[in-house]
Amino acid sequence: MFHLFGFFIMMVALYFLPSIIGWQKQNATAIVAVNVLLGWTVVGWIVALIWALSSPGATPFGNWQAPWTPQPVPPQPAPPPPQPPPAGPSARAGFCSHCGSALRAGDKFCAGCGNAAPVS
Repeated sequence: MFHLFGFFIMMVALYFLPSIIGWQKQNATAIVAVNVLLGWTVVGWIVALIWALSSPGATPFGNWQAPWTPQPVPPQPAPPPPQPPPAGPSARAGFCSHCGSALRAGDKFCAGCGNAAPVS
């Protein structure tokens, strides 16, 4: 009778071998779940055993990253601060009331239409 009990204990230990090996792994809960739920199939037991024996950082695809994974966008440089308008005779004096062209300070006539610029 003792031999039958010993055999039973050995078979239970063999069944839970992947869980025993992977107990200290980061994903131990998942290894135990696969072992308990799928261990009765030979394939599930082998998968749990291989998973328990794999290195801690091992993933099925290594460090491969899918090409559609969004990459972080680098920050864009800040736009330059606005510059004050230039001073002197080249500074804008307004717009022509006839054609809307820009007038510079000191213009007597509009360069766009030739009409006299308003005196300011």
